[in-house]
Amino acid sequence: MDIQHDAQIIRSMIQHENTLVIERTNWMLTLEGLLFTALAFAWDKSSAVVIVLCIVGLVSSISLAVFLESATRAIAKLQYWWRNHAADQNYTGPPIIGLSADEFTRFEMMLLPHRVMPILFVVAWLVVALLKITSWS
Repeated sequence: MDIQHDAQIIRSMIQHENTLVIERTNWMLTLEGLLFTALAFAWDKSSAVVIVLCIVGLVSSISLAVFLESATRAIAKLQYWWRNHAADQNYTGPPIIGLSADEFTRFEMMLLPHRVMPILFVVAWLVVALLKITSWS
């Protein structure tokens, strides 16, 4: 196989994973916005509805966190494969990605939006549920 062709395939696979990350992040933001809006309307009316909204928000945030992490790992795996494969082939073309995962510090990786937002939403839903449970009368 031609190394240029391999580079094109790896770039395409990384682009596909990035597209999935963007789409799922947008889904998460949309869903969380709708859930928080519903929460605002239900807060004084029904504690049971508030708890259900918290559970849905919590589960969806955890689910999307798992998906987003798997997409991030897939991209890192593609980069690792390419680094090992291209080294053997003396590839001299452009890089397959602008900034590779190993160019980030661990702290910077933790602060990437697709990693930190699901965690923030999980914490927010837990706090909301605790506030509602403790104010239940």
